Amino acid sequence: MREAPILRNSSVPHKPSPDNVSGAGNPIPTCVLLLSYTVPAREDMKPCFLAIASLMLASSVAARGPAQTAATDKPKQDLCNVSGLVVKSGDGTPLRKAIVRLSSIESDGKSSSARTEEDGRFVLDKIGPGRYRLTVTRHGYVTQEYGQRRPSDPSAILALSPGQRMSDLIFKLIPAAVLRGHVQDEDGEPMPWVHITAFRLAYFNGKRSASSEYEASTNDLGEYRLFDVAPGRYFIAANYEPGADFVNGRRTMMGDTSLNPGYVVTYYPNTSDPGKAAAVSVKGGDEISSIDLILSPSHVVKVRGRAMNAITGKPGTGISVSLWPRESQLEWEFQQLQTFGEAKDGSFEISNVPPGSYFAVAFWHSEGKSYRAQQPVDVGAADVDGIALTISAGQDISGRLIWDGKPETGRNELRVYLRPLDSQQFPNQPSPVKPDGSFVLSNVAEGRWHVQMFGIGRDTFIKSVRYGTTDISAQELNVSRGIDGSLEVTLSSRAARIGGTVTNSDSLPAPGAWVVLVPEAAHRDDNWLYDSTNTDQNGRFELHGIVPGEYKLFSWDEVEEGAWEDPDFLKPFEEKGEKVSIQEGDAKSIDLVTIKTASAEQQ
Repeated sequence: MREAPILRNSSVPHKPSPDNVSGAGNPIPTCVLLLSYTVPAREDMKPCFLAIASLMLASSVAARGPAQTAATDKPKQDLCNVSGLVVKSGDGTPLRKAIVRLSSIESDGKSSSARTEEDGRFVLDKIGPGRYRLTVTRHGYVTQEYGQRRPSDPSAILALSPGQRMSDLIFKLIPAAVLRGHVQDEDGEPMPWVHITAFRLAYFNGKRSASSEYEASTNDLGEYRLFDVAPGRYFIAANYEPGADFVNGRRTMMGDTSLNPGYVVTYYPNTSDPGKAAAVSVKGGDEISSIDLILSPSHVVKVRGRAMNAITGKPGTGISVSLWPRESQLEWEFQQLQTFGEAKDGSFEISNVPPGSYFAVAFWHSEGKSYRAQQPVDVGAADVDGIALTISAGQDISGRLIWDGKPETGRNELRVYLRPLDSQQFPNQPSPVKPDGSFVLSNVAEGRWHVQMFGIGRDTFIKSVRYGTTDISAQELNVSRGIDGSLEVTLSSRAARIGGTVTNSDSLPAPGAWVVLVPEAAHRDDNWLYDSTNTDQNGRFELHGIVPGEYKLFSWDEVEEGAWEDPDFLKPFEEKGEKVSIQEGDAKSIDLVTIKTASAEQQ
């Protein structure tokens, strides 16, 4: 999903109603207000990268007062000011030590942050005009962004015009929840070293899958505590990992599986079948203290084999081997079926394997490169022996980059990147593009890959891809051993753009609404063609970098992020989408009315 592009229409300041955040009814989760920039995601960056960037940015906030790095090279009369108040939802108590961050979504990567004082007020001054994300965080409260009505809602883009002053923004932070419980074994004794994960179901590539949100480990009394939990529906998983090391609830070292007498992942309320797990509904400020689990040994077996290394010509010392479930989208994240081979003959043994269908996957890292081998394994009631995995080098694919029209690049260097279309593959290492346009993709494993680019401008798209003598219309690269071919990637800086305004059923501007561009039915599986953004405080939106083709444009009053890639979700709304035909270089203006849907909690 690409980040929202720059919206050139400026907004006028407005005063929020007492119950709303900047007029959008957003409670403020944390006491820190943040104004930060996000690089436009023409690189389809994943949330994990965004989360890491956010943590790094948060750690740099000064202990007191504003710590601003937003653009100050603008003329003084063009600089903007954002100020407001952060209070506790419910009783309106001012919250000090909240961090407010303003982050630009433009390509300069600048940001500004401030900390609330005793009276809960904050000021962000000398801010350059542009489009921002505004975030407020505080320990003990749910993080919230400007424009959200509820924590699960999308945020609104904050568009600042030259010289604009936005004052009296009111953020009401919802107290975070706490989840507590005990874990016992089959004899009623407390179990330490149990890894607890609270996960929710979220859309990824049009399918529901597990998204780990909070983690903890049990102490010597079998107790665990998950804190700063946002409202929502969560599933709780418990995995026994004797000897594992945890820091702040996160696993830093694997446990010794040989010490596990047969405990498998158990989901609340006490089932090893993720399909029978019960969700725990959490509201703001809840303290739920009875999420207890009992772990009982199950029938498990051992999987044995040998890993060889064709690159070194030696047995697989230093190769890690894992088992990944072939069908479940839930278990793999929590069941740690892994070993690290140190045997001189490359032999490995994985204990506590429940019956099921798996991929046995071997990994080896050397000199900054990663190698892998895999094969399917079916596990039944008896131990499995004789698995043979051989690590070998992938192919090196040379290529060149061609520009159709005037080159346009972002602030980062150009890199070619292969994203796996097979779920068992890891992404290939991005390759930098040399000044003459040449590049080399090294160690590419067999399989299907999608060609992507990092560092291109927001109005650039991949126009064509040629592999060997074949034009690849869907940019899908099929790599097979023994078949050599060079890669030619043509970029165009004449990508299309769409702008407009979204209103609700009352003909009022809809701030923070999702605007989604969905490809025609024949290309619904090509998830790189989807595009989405949020409206700003005036209901305006703009999408950049659109690949020519046939699309439909949607906007919903409430929708879970990514749901539009699910055919079952989209089907009832097909006729309500705005058809749009996109040609290279188009700049279209389309106004939308939000589509009524059930709330995200009801979907």
